[in-house]
Amino acid sequence: MKSWFILLVIFLFGIVFPLKAQELLLTPQKGEALRIFPSGEVFRDEIWMVNLKEGENLLKWQRPENVSPEEVNIDLEGATLKEVVHQMNNQESVLYLEALQGGLGKISFCYPWKTLVVEPRYQITWKRGAALPEVVLLVSLEEKSLSPHRGTTVQFLGREFSLDLGPGETKTILVASFNPLAAQEFLEHRSGEGGKLFWEILLPPEFLLKAKVEYFAKDGPNVTFLGEGYFSPETPAVKLPLGEARDLLVQETMVLREKRDRFYNNLQEEVLYDTREEKRYHLENLGKEEKRVVVFQQVQPSFRVLETTIPIKREDLNLISFSLILKPQTGTDILLRVEGQRLTSGWVLGE
Repeated sequence: MKSWFILLVIFLFGIVFPLKAQELLLTPQKGEALRIFPSGEVFRDEIWMVNLKEGENLLKWQRPENVSPEEVNIDLEGATLKEVVHQMNNQESVLYLEALQGGLGKISFCYPWKTLVVEPRYQITWKRGAALPEVVLLVSLEEKSLSPHRGTTVQFLGREFSLDLGPGETKTILVASFNPLAAQEFLEHRSGEGGKLFWEILLPPEFLLKAKVEYFAKDGPNVTFLGEGYFSPETPAVKLPLGEARDLLVQETMVLREKRDRFYNNLQEEVLYDTREEKRYHLENLGKEEKRVVVFQQVQPSFRVLETTIPIKREDLNLISFSLILKPQTGTDILLRVEGQRLTSGWVLGE
């Protein structure tokens, strides 16, 4: 009888005074990973191991400064999340967890990390005589906040690196070294403007980033800095200017310009006419290496080809082009005969 009385007292005590949820203590060591996306966005994974008790568990977690509750994603192993209460007067969040059994559990907090400055950079070096240049992809990381990163795992472009970075420090990571899918040096000549040399580098799709580009020429032990620019990944090819072409010559000569079928108004003013025009381009490679040349020519929309010694490409309504490869120490002439219809001013081949 006495034993039944004791059990009844315990039962009633449990109803009136329910047991509190077990408050979990975060372990002194936490794991940290920084995930960097090609867009430059950074997310921080904060990982804690906890000793779960069977039933309801309570965890207090301090959110970093400038991280709102809506930006935090919580992932659990070993328990389910019942409720989260975010304190508005401070950065504390209280998590209520339910564990089916006791044991070791893992809690991950993922949120944007806005104080890490990410600056990717391509370094492209083309060795004289090599078919393709070498591309080195680097990424510089600078922490603007007072939070250090010690033994942090950095995930970037499917690769993982270990990072030790203090507040205000900058470190550079070598991400990858590779050859492009294709590369060429060519002369781009625009009628009336002269010629410029360029490199065009076709990058693999897995390494397309909005990034700074530095490019170098290597001849034996000598490395020459050629310039820098910025690459945007809308297209996989990066076009790098090298300056004036010294060993490529393009000369333009107008051979014929005549007007036909001319129309006049009542004041005997010319208002409409057709044209026949002929232009010769002399191209010469004075260098010791094979070179590709692309020539651009402004035209009026009514332009029509009558005869040409090379295929012509229509770039847009007012621009045509042709290209060819010149062997070392060789030259060639290109003839272009065209007509313009119903012009009101100028010539169909622009200056």
